[in-house]
Amino acid sequence: MDRWFLVGLLGGLLLISTSCSDPTGVGSELVGSGGQGTPEVYEVLPDTFGTETSPALTGLRLSLPNDNRSWRFLAGTVQDPLSGVIEAEGYVDFLGAAPRSGSIVSDPVDSLDAELRLQPSYFHGDTLSTYQVNVFEIREEADMDRAPADTSFEVRRQLGSTFSVTGRQLTDSLITLPLPETWIRDHITSIRSDTFGTAVNGFKIVAANEPSSADRQVVTGFGLNSTRLRISATSDTVDFRAFKSFTHIERRGDPQEQPEDRVLLQDGAGQGLFVEWNYDRPIFTDTLKNTPLNQAEITAPIDSTTMQASIAGEPSFTRPDVNGYRVTATLADPDEQSCNSLGLPQRPDDSGTCLLFTNTTAAPGAALVSSEISYTIFERVLFETPLFTRFRFEIANRPSANASTQSTIQRGLPSTLPVLIRTDTSLAKENLPRATLVVTPL
Repeated sequence: MDRWFLVGLLGGLLLISTSCSDPTGVGSELVGSGGQGTPEVYEVLPDTFGTETSPALTGLRLSLPNDNRSWRFLAGTVQDPLSGVIEAEGYVDFLGAAPRSGSIVSDPVDSLDAELRLQPSYFHGDTLSTYQVNVFEIREEADMDRAPADTSFEVRRQLGSTFSVTGRQLTDSLITLPLPETWIRDHITSIRSDTFGTAVNGFKIVAANEPSSADRQVVTGFGLNSTRLRISATSDTVDFRAFKSFTHIERRGDPQEQPEDRVLLQDGAGQGLFVEWNYDRPIFTDTLKNTPLNQAEITAPIDSTTMQASIAGEPSFTRPDVNGYRVTATLADPDEQSCNSLGLPQRPDDSGTCLLFTNTTAAPGAALVSSEISYTIFERVLFETPLFTRFRFEIANRPSANASTQSTIQRGLPSTLPVLIRTDTSLAKENLPRATLVVTPL
């Protein structure tokens, strides 16, 4: 169940600013036809904003045979000054379709070795930390595909002792975690036959130690497509390919210092920002009603300054930039309108929520709804009836900073990254979540 935390009501806090400068500087080129007068710019703050929690979908099952989607699973624990302690538990399972030959089949069991081979692709934490993890065997076949981050799967037993790796190794080195001989003996029949895929249910990788203010520890991510389970004999090696993974992500406790007048967005655990405009306000019913709209943008700027300052005295602490955001909108009247009728994708688990394309070049500094969609939304507000009641902003990290606009409606890669959004209304309004409307009076 989602938890709702209302953090602010901005009743009566509307900023209307008229500019004689070139209004096209507000964003991309004007979209509407406009009227005949001088364009005017209106910055309209939301009337209500707050946070809501919806765990990210961190599970994925690759399609066969040549699915090369970028995905990862996370493991570790990090204490980030912005968000407090974030714990990630990684689950991964392997295909049994790999050729066995020679010594893999014929050598004595005690001459075989097994290891997990993990290629780091994400790092959040202290490069000076000693990364300690435990590996467990998953008890039963786990349905990981599209599982939300608050899901857990049962394990049977811990495999071997605790593994220690330095944080620096995690930034660029292949990580190998040997499996004990007891595991090889228990699964030797399936290792040498076609039953491997069903008999071996995968592994869970978890942090073995807790972070502290002196050692903030690490969460690292491993590429799903590059992860292998390797079985070695005297003269032969077989690599089993990972095909599904999942990450359990949990935020524990509060940050050391909660910045005032800020809203925290936390990926993985799924804390996002929601905003609402009251369309019965005079700005919409009188001032701008039926006024030709040239351009509109919906944006939520990120407080990068405070974020950087939180780790300024810790040169060994690494927090990657967020390179993507996802924005959804709740239909005002689902019986009259659908996402499909508006030409927008629908959130898979909610027919009343539409996915809005965003401007990929705005990240990491802001979450920005594309001008065309923002224009359609506020043109309806000024000339007809509003389409949406609530807008939600969440972190959605992308495989690349050069992601396509189409990809911005998709869920992001698993991450533990936080960002801050300002809510102090004494600040300049361009630093706050808002709608920017460019109109040309008749």
